[in-house]
Amino acid sequence: MKLLNSLKFTKNGLKKGQCYAIHHGDYAGQMFIYINSSKNSEIVYNFLSIPVMKNISVKESDFNRGIEKGIVRFANNIPKNILKLVEKQYKHNDK
Repeated sequence: MKLLNSLKFTKNGLKKGQCYAIHHGDYAGQMFIYINSSKNSEIVYNFLSIPVMKNISVKESDFNRGIEKGIVRFANNIPKNILKLVEKQYKHNDK
């Protein structure tokens, strides 16, 4: 139940513009802003990492494990005007 309380889900999973703080590991100190999901053999969450402004893809299972272990924590929802800039940067990086 801790996992479900920590994640801010909509009916379809994470919500675009949600910001998650990374507390440990290779990405410690960064914030991941959720952009979208994709699915091949497994669901993958796509984020823009700030402040490095790099696109990051994380398997759903890895993300959930990070939430459970306190490595990843929900921070906030970013404002819509900032989300527009984040999406433009994500698309620019994706070229």
